[in-house]
Amino acid sequence: MTDGTWTYSHGFYALLIIPVIPFLISAVLAGVALGWSKYLKRENVCGIRMGFMCVNSTFALAYMRSCVKASIPFLGIVYNNLCLKVFNTFSCQQLRSGVWVMAAAPSIACYHSAEHRILMAISIVALILYVIGVPAFTLGSVLYAHHKDLLRDPKWLTTLGFFYTWFSESALLPSQF
Repeated sequence: MTDGTWTYSHGFYALLIIPVIPFLISAVLAGVALGWSKYLKRENVCGIRMGFMCVNSTFALAYMRSCVKASIPFLGIVYNNLCLKVFNTFSCQQLRSGVWVMAAAPSIACYHSAEHRILMAISIVALILYVIGVPAFTLGSVLYAHHKDLLRDPKWLTTLGFFYTWFSESALLPSQF
């Protein structure tokens, strides 16, 4: 933003970074809590009363679980927009002059400009991490919980149970006529 304008690329990068922020914040806060307890060389520490500072390792992990639990719905909110931005990078159209431009951002020339090549490379990584990775992680966590019989465990439900919210065992059973 050298001239003060917000471009398509800025919005693209911002949207890719936004889902990571809540997870980073939860990791930093849990790390601060654990570091605080190790610094004072005591397992139970009551420092500044900000909720995360009165910890032992069990409470810090529980706090991190609650932060992850709070972050996952946020990922669900931005997931659709994230997928659209990733796929928009690959959508180009030809102008009457014969120049190929991005359909979502006609100021970016497709295939030949450095900006489009960078956007495509980052989109491929985002495609793997977000578009494929988030549903694969969701499926994997529910299958893991099913295999380990955690689907009724309160600790698992508070961490990744959000994925399991709309699941119904009756939906898996054959209907009775």
